[in-house]
Amino acid sequence: MASSAVQANEITQTQQLFERQIQALMTSDYQQFTDQTTPEFKKALAESRFNMLTKIYGKKLTGGYQVEYQGVTEQKGYDVYSWKVSYFQGGASNQYRMVLEGETLAGFWIQ
Repeated sequence: MASSAVQANEITQTQQLFERQIQALMTSDYQQFTDQTTPEFKKALAESRFNMLTKIYGKKLTGGYQVEYQGVTEQKGYDVYSWKVSYFQGGASNQYRMVLEGETLAGFWIQ
């Protein structure tokens, strides 16, 4: 029972981080998006590239969205969490993946 409680707490913390990242995309807040990332990820994600992402996905997200947690896998020592995000405007959806190194964001992909 203790193991499932720990696992549920980890998912809740991860969900909160995911929601924080979504909010940063919606508000074009580069500082918020990168303040809980590894130095390597922050270096790889230039602010200009982040701004390009917010122009595409920020607008879709601000129109409303629904999130469906897809699960977590381990890949090369990292935890990779996946969500399906469906947008209210346009009916499209994307797969969002968040890679964690411990509690620190090491990667974020939108497909």
